Amino acid sequence: MKLFISYRRRSWGSVHLLADKLKAKIKSDIFVDYENIDDTDFERSILRHLRESDIVLVVVTEYTFSHERIHNENDWVRREIALALELGKPILLVLIDNLSPPSPSDLPKDIRDITHMHGIPFYPEYFDEAVQKLAKAVTTALATISSSQIINSPEQVNDNIVPQSNVSQLSSLTKTNYSDVPQNTTGELQEYKQYNMEANLHRKCSAELILALLCLTGLASFA
Repeated sequence: MKLFISYRRRSWGSVHLLADKLKAKIKSDIFVDYENIDDTDFERSILRHLRESDIVLVVVTEYTFSHERIHNENDWVRREIALALELGKPILLVLIDNLSPPSPSDLPKDIRDITHMHGIPFYPEYFDEAVQKLAKAVTTALATISSSQIINSPEQVNDNIVPQSNVSQLSSLTKTNYSDVPQNTTGELQEYKQYNMEANLHRKCSAELILALLCLTGLASFA
C-alpha cells in the first residue's frame, strides 16, 4: 500500500509526526515530498508518486486553502488535489484542529469535490487517537478498492471448451436457421453464430478423425 501526503510546507511539523505515527500503525509506503523525492526533476517525481499511490491524504490547516495560493493554477497543493480527483484516488482529509475546507463556491472548480471527502479531526491532546482513526479509515478505504477491483475484473473464460454431447447434436446445431433464433440484441445473435461455427469445426474434425481410423482399420484387415 502506498500513501501520498499533500500539505503546505508550513505544516511540516504536523506532517512529519503524522507520517511517523502512521507508519507504526499500518504497513505502508508513505510519500512526503520533503523526504522522498527520487528524481532530479522535482515535478516529475511528485506527480509520478501521486499517480502510483493507493490513497491520498490531504493535511488541512489554516494555510492549506489560503485564497491567494489555492486560486493560483500553479499552486502545488491545488495541482495535487486536482490530479487526485481526476484520477479518482480515494482521498482522506487530515483536519488539524478540526479545520475543514472552505465552501465549494470559494474554491477553484477543479478541486471543489474535495469538500465531499471524509475527514478525521486532529487535536494536539488527542493526536494518537486521531492517528488510530485515520489508520482504520485508510484500511477500510483500501479494502473497498480491493473489493471493487475483484468485482470489476473480467471473468476468465476458457475459449477452448465447446459445450457438446455427441457429434449428432453438434451436426444439428450447425443446421440452425438463424431466423428462428430470438434476436434480442445483435450481440446475442453474434454469440450464437460463433458458438455454431465452433461446433461445426469440432464436428468436421471429429468426422475426419473417424474416417482416418476406418481407413487404417481397413488396411489392417488386408494385411
